[in-house]
Amino acid sequence: MLSIAKPNNNVKEETMEATIIVHPENEEAYQKLSVQIEGLARIAKSRVILTADDLKPATDDLSLIAQLHTELEAYRKSFTQPLLVYKAEIDETFKLLSEPLVEANKVTKQKVLAFRAEEERKRQEAEAINREKQELAERERKLAEEKGEAAPAEPELVDVPLEPTGRIRTDMGLAGQRMVKKWEVEDISQVPAMYLSVEAGKVNKVVKAGGSIPGIRIWEEPTLAVTARRHD
Repeated sequence: MLSIAKPNNNVKEETMEATIIVHPENEEAYQKLSVQIEGLARIAKSRVILTADDLKPATDDLSLIAQLHTELEAYRKSFTQPLLVYKAEIDETFKLLSEPLVEANKVTKQKVLAFRAEEERKRQEAEAINREKQELAERERKLAEEKGEAAPAEPELVDVPLEPTGRIRTDMGLAGQRMVKKWEVEDISQVPAMYLSVEAGKVNKVVKAGGSIPGIRIWEEPTLAVTARRHD
């Protein structure tokens, strides 16, 4: 058994304990179900159906199997539900704690990337200005040469900011910018079929309603529906 101490939100000193069974195989109810299931499994393996009379005991067993499935699922949930509820409460508590941290991480990264993007824009703009000045100076030099005039003075170039470094090292850690590939669909008709997926849920609705879908084959297979009688 596992005892979980749950903090009380109103009184810090008090705790609420919930005892949760973590080894159901040691429980009497589990062992009884195990005996029943193993017995049914042995009978199923050795069963031979040769006549219509053999269908009745098979149907009885199928009904019992369906009933045991229901009991087994309810029994399983009796163990897992308390854990799931407690886990959900813990997850929510830590979610409230982590949300500001996630937001701080997001905002800080956005600001760092925005600064780097602006610095890169300034660098490219300065390079473009210098390139235009040099091209203009080259044309002026050629024109002066054709006229036999003195070559014009070299253009005064603007300062080009240094390219942002890829990584920033501090005593606390390291931050580095890297390029991540992204994608979006521009024209679904151009996407190869191998990259498309079929939504099974939507297809099932159409099939169950008796409809048809181009490119999808629909057929029927036999299955056995079993309804166990309720024993109140």
